[in-house]
Amino acid sequence: MNFTNEFSDFLESIPVGFEQQNSLFFLEEYNLELLLVDLETIDNFKTNRLIIRKFDWVLRKVIIQSKILTLLSKNLKIHGRKTNIKRIDTFEAKVFLDKYHLKGYFNAKIKFGCFLNEELIAVMTFGNKRNFNKVEKFISIEMIQFATKTGLTIVGGLDKMLKFAEQEINPNEIMTYLDLELTINPNWGNLGFIETGSTKRLIFEVNPDSFETKKVNVENTFTFKNLGNKKMIRKNQNLG
Repeated sequence: MNFTNEFSDFLESIPVGFEQQNSLFFLEEYNLELLLVDLETIDNFKTNRLIIRKFDWVLRKVIIQSKILTLLSKNLKIHGRKTNIKRIDTFEAKVFLDKYHLKGYFNAKIKFGCFLNEELIAVMTFGNKRNFNKVEKFISIEMIQFATKTGLTIVGGLDKMLKFAEQEINPNEIMTYLDLELTINPNWGNLGFIETGSTKRLIFEVNPDSFETKKVNVENTFTFKNLGNKKMIRKNQNLG
């Protein structure tokens, strides 16, 4: 079965109504577009379009499916007030993110886990503190990754983990990057983030056998350019 047919079968199994035009699926009820691509470079960003690349579907199908179910409000919902947040070690973070994050684990300095009873259901990671003003000690820190267990939506979970991080780390601001291919109508403004810029497009090389990707500097037969990222910053309201 090819990529497009398999994806169509997935949508029908939810079930959800959709219109299909080649590799573009439009879900009118949700004003949502799902575009299937292989190594094509997409020129136009659309706030209601999720770009699903073949190698991600092959390697991380369950994560892609869970992301779509989240957008359709069809995941199991757990309220954030029922959870507790605490620091976790690198091993716990790596095992979780390698399983539940589309890109797998990235190196990080600080790791937090969201627990329901004793079960780890979400992870958020941060890099090193960066001091941009030695006199006033203006501290910025990057949120590197956030992921929840597939099949779950933690209502208010992202905000709860951000507030916990602000209390623990006490930065002046938290910044992060949003992948434009995988960002749909982001609610980040309601979380206190503002858009401050963007990154250039990156070139990725895809192994045609394993479907694994890596960043490169030169284009060739098996490369594509992504859409880049939005840079988002959230000021720590606890500091006034």
